[in-house]
Amino acid sequence: PKSPNRSNHRYSFSMDRFTKKDKKNDLEFQKIHRSSEAILENAGFTGLSRATTSLASQAGAGEDKSKKEEEYSRAMARRRTSQGSLKSHSLSASSSVEVLKTGQAVLSKGKRSTSSSNLLALPETFSIVPECSEACVNTELTKKAELAVFDNVSGCVAGDLSTVVAMALERIPETDMVQHLVVSHRQWSPSLKMFQILVRFYEELSSPTNEVHVKSRVVQFLLNWFDIGIKDFSDSELEKALTKFIQNLQCSNKNFERVWAKMLLHTFQESVNKLVFRLEVEEIDEPVEVQPISILNSEMTLVAEQMTWLDHKLLANLPLSELLHKNYSSDQTSPHMLEISDYFNLRTQWVASEILSVYNPRTASKLLCKFISLADKLIRFGNIHGFMAIYIGITQNLVSRYEAAWQLLPSNMRAKLERFHQLASPVGNFRNIRPLHDIVCQDVVIIKSPLLFIKDLVMLDEGSSNWSNAEKTLINIDKITRLGSILYHIHSAQIQPCAVQPQPRMQKQLQTLPTLTQQELDVLFKKIKLGEV
Repeated sequence: PKSPNRSNHRYSFSMDRFTKKDKKNDLEFQKIHRSSEAILENAGFTGLSRATTSLASQAGAGEDKSKKEEEYSRAMARRRTSQGSLKSHSLSASSSVEVLKTGQAVLSKGKRSTSSSNLLALPETFSIVPECSEACVNTELTKKAELAVFDNVSGCVAGDLSTVVAMALERIPETDMVQHLVVSHRQWSPSLKMFQILVRFYEELSSPTNEVHVKSRVVQFLLNWFDIGIKDFSDSELEKALTKFIQNLQCSNKNFERVWAKMLLHTFQESVNKLVFRLEVEEIDEPVEVQPISILNSEMTLVAEQMTWLDHKLLANLPLSELLHKNYSSDQTSPHMLEISDYFNLRTQWVASEILSVYNPRTASKLLCKFISLADKLIRFGNIHGFMAIYIGITQNLVSRYEAAWQLLPSNMRAKLERFHQLASPVGNFRNIRPLHDIVCQDVVIIKSPLLFIKDLVMLDEGSSNWSNAEKTLINIDKITRLGSILYHIHSAQIQPCAVQPQPRMQKQLQTLPTLTQQELDVLFKKIKLGEV
């Protein structure tokens, strides 16, 4: 989407300058596919490579169109049957999950199934982590850890990267620490170094009794890494190292290692395909020109759907690495965060521009009702980010002082707005909206708000050091766990599919919303006050 004019923007979350987003996302996308093609070809699976490259270039052109239409028809049917029940729900925090599940009948999951014609056949009964003695495995791994600090309460609290990797491997088949390490490790080390540590563990753990049991955990770690952080493997050096590792497994005289090579290639391809689907741009002929959106004549459910689709796409395209730079106002390190901020600010300014451009209090009151209804739809669709933008627009200073319009607001809209005040209150680090924002559920799509997760990241960074010693050799393991948890929740929201049928005309209207400068709004407000007198 094209970036809007930033000169009209005033409201932002911890960012006060904006630049246009370039095509870095497309370049990253192409780089990932070049890397995936090279890995698959070097491993001898050219058929898989061609399939992956075809997906990248055609952006899912092989998808059965009739299947997509059928899925959309089912989603719309569920929407129609759920509209009545939508109205009866309250927005209290205690019923947040139920409200979202009901509201998202409109946005029911529309997963695109990956074609299995080119995927490798895997043994059905093979277990990646065989049964073995936990004590034996953990002892074997701990021997390879170089630096570690323990206390009597929490166990290992600090260590070098090899220690942290060993701890993650020890906890498999539980994968929480693996997930946290995969999404946060670049805060402390490049991806290549972590991969080299995994390979060292794999090659040097040669005890005959524990070889399969320990090595299988390294493979399980890599499978999780592919699933969560496939973008890391666009690095050319990491690509070469992975290719060499898989080739060695393929040439092994041990059957289980050859099976692992197949599993790694299969998961790698599947993860790239998922990434293609997540980042692809719909091939739709967009209208050249559209008229500005008329909020009074628009259906709020449709507007909320298209806003949710746009916000989900922006969140899905956000690389987690941008959240580690901490300089969220830099167009060099955080271009995607800047784009998200742009559209947030555009919408808040749009709300004020629409309401203050109307001198008739009755018409202005109708506009307030429309925007309150829009915020209500957005929160029911799980779009916390969109809800916060509209809510801040409604409650900003000049709008809230348009007394003649507020006096005509119906009681049911006043009740909704009062619930919004409670829900969006920043007291206790937004504790009222947290039950909605922090949901991790496969049945619920959540568009997380940077207002909340950037605050979480800043508070964590200010309250906890990355390192446990002045020499910066011992990683603070508690910091990895907490940072990884925040980032993994964002990742979980990114990969959730949003089954909304895109409508190019309305999306273009929402991307180019008419706004006024703050000076123009001040002039309009003065005229309104004079008219009231």
